[in-house]
Amino acid sequence: MKNRRYSLRTLLIATAVFAAYFPVARLYHLWFATAHDSYYVTSVLASEIHNGDTVAEVATHFASQRLLTDAEENAFKNIPGTFGGTNRTIDDGDTCYSFSTHGGSSVLMQFRDGQLINLPNESYSDAALLAEMNGYSLPNPVLLYGVLPFYLIFVACIALILSSGRWLRRSRGSDNSLVA
Repeated sequence: MKNRRYSLRTLLIATAVFAAYFPVARLYHLWFATAHDSYYVTSVLASEIHNGDTVAEVATHFASQRLLTDAEENAFKNIPGTFGGTNRTIDDGDTCYSFSTHGGSSVLMQFRDGQLINLPNESYSDAALLAEMNGYSLPNPVLLYGVLPFYLIFVACIALILSSGRWLRRSRGSDNSLVA
């Protein structure tokens, strides 16, 4: 009976840890995308978004999206040599969207037949160098790799274990007094 009580408690703690991770990770992601929005956009452009992605797939990485107006699109057409020196043409029927983060950074992307075109991922591959060149802050290495939610859950588990240890000592003392 005693082992059963411990296994049930272990199962409850494991379930609580598992359930707590997802909201903590989501909050961390929102905070990171807001606090280090320029770095976030650069890293997403380097590895998460690729030519051929749909508008909906690209939008999952940003807080908002909007279709550019004709005037904005015409101004966009007149920018020579963008994205690392590649000249991109905007054909009739192409659409351009602006995607923004919670922190305010935005990026313009071009779509043809509903799919992303003209995104050279290799231009964004060194996010740390781009951060230095553009003067935006580089996140702390602990924050950079997304392990903060694991640390928070780990600390919560240690606190639970320590508090349950005190509770076990109290309950053992009370169990012994009932037997005697």
